[in-house]
Amino acid sequence: MRDVMLFGEGWNGEVRKVADGVRRYYYTPDENDQRHREAVFSIFEYRSFNGKNYWIGFPVIEPSLSDIEWAIMKYQPAPVSQFMHSSKLASLMRGFLLPSPWVGSS
Repeated sequence: MRDVMLFGEGWNGEVRKVADGVRRYYYTPDENDQRHREAVFSIFEYRSFNGKNYWIGFPVIEPSLSDIEWAIMKYQPAPVSQFMHSSKLASLMRGFLLPSPWVGSS
């Protein structure tokens, strides 16, 4: 699970736990929730001014940098871990690390 800050549709950077690898978060409020509406948030990685990366989600309009930075300070989400970066890089590099068909042939 990873922390994602949600923006738009009544959200101001509040953090929700979302499964790793999810790129869209579907939110359906319970019937007692008058503040939020049903929405689909696209999830992106954001590089903060503090040098760390965080996950943000928004339905249509991207939040301002100041709103994101304010939410990081207020809600203190867990940053994207270094392990996630290295595993992403490894999955991107897999296609380039295939053995050559000429190795071992004469």
